[in-house]
Amino acid sequence: LTKDKPRLTDTLEVIKYLCKDFWTYVFGKQIDNLRTNHRGVYVLQDNNFRWLHRFAAVPQGDPSLAAETHKLALSHLHLPCGIIRGDSFNCTMLVFPSSMM
Repeated sequence: LTKDKPRLTDTLEVIKYLCKDFWTYVFGKQIDNLRTNHRGVYVLQDNNFRWLHRFAAVPQGDPSLAAETHKLALSHLHLPCGIIRGDSFNCTMLVFPSSMM
């Protein structure tokens, strides 16, 4: 995806690449929202992340089932976080992705 392109040297260039080109290539769509605190923290938001589509909504009355489903869903996000970390490292940018739901 990036081997024929010049190295991305600016942090903003890497973030734009992750949100547009990389996300589209890996996940089939662009990122829905990008936020920053202007101190080096970027939040990429995908409102319809298809790797979590198979998780059913949990009924309101069972908090233990809701907690277990939430924990399981978060465990399914470790791989995408690793893919993002590896790709950004390839772009000479060290990132520490984490997942939130």
